[in-house]
Amino acid sequence: GNIRELEHLISRAALRASAGRSDKHIADITADLFDLPQRLPSAPHTQSRPLPEASSLPLRQACDAFQRDYIEATLAEHAGNWAAAARALGTDRGNLHRLARRLGLR
Repeated sequence: GNIRELEHLISRAALRASAGRSDKHIADITADLFDLPQRLPSAPHTQSRPLPEASSLPLRQACDAFQRDYIEATLAEHAGNWAAAARALGTDRGNLHRLARRLGLR
């Protein structure tokens, strides 16, 4: 969605910029005009446990298990600092504490 919107915005800007000109040539914008990497960097490999069968866990339990693991890993990365972990997770410390309590982490 955002890429398409950007393409349309650039096209409209190019049309407006060339409105008073007699030659109506519109330049093609291709990837080779930009200094883009040939390959995107791969995501770091993390240790993860195998996923359960799709029907073996209700959605709520699967989400809780993921959140529990994710919070524990983030806390470990930040040496148990709840405020730093909350910032890294994009939430405030109070909400993280409430969620941790609900998940049995506190």
